[in-house]
Amino acid sequence: MKNMTENKNSEINHAFMVMAVLLVVTIFAIDSQIELGVAVGVAYVSVVLLGLWVPQRGFIPVAVAVCSALILLGFYKSPPPTGEMWKVISNRGLSLAVLWLTGILCLLHKRKTQALSDGETHTRSILNSMHDALIVIDESGVVFSVNPAAERCFGDSTRLWLRKL
Repeated sequence: MKNMTENKNSEINHAFMVMAVLLVVTIFAIDSQIELGVAVGVAYVSVVLLGLWVPQRGFIPVAVAVCSALILLGFYKSPPPTGEMWKVISNRGLSLAVLWLTGILCLLHKRKTQALSDGETHTRSILNSMHDALIVIDESGVVFSVNPAAERCFGDSTRLWLRKL
């Protein structure tokens, strides 16, 4: 069972990596064909946001670094601007700022999500290892949780209590 889960996770990770590469290549191809001054660089934010679903810890920083390099490279590969150069440079600067801000926010979000998950796991392990029966009921009287000691005490039928009453 564990091996099947690992294979499934590996396939999902591979799919996210392929999507990220295709997205980066597509955005860069568009960026290098459109004249300078068009805000194509902001599209790289989608690659960073994809990192919210990728379990590897280093994906978001690597995505930010690669996309930043491509935003700068796109400055040199794109056709020359028809407008003023200061607008082009400020546009690229804003693209970089938005990209880095998104990367930082995504990393903070992943850190908070992981902390919540760790806290839930810790709480669940405490509740599951208790020898005393514990039935958690919310303010409206609905059974929210039943630990294994309560199941042993009252029988397996306690699972039927969940979300009822």
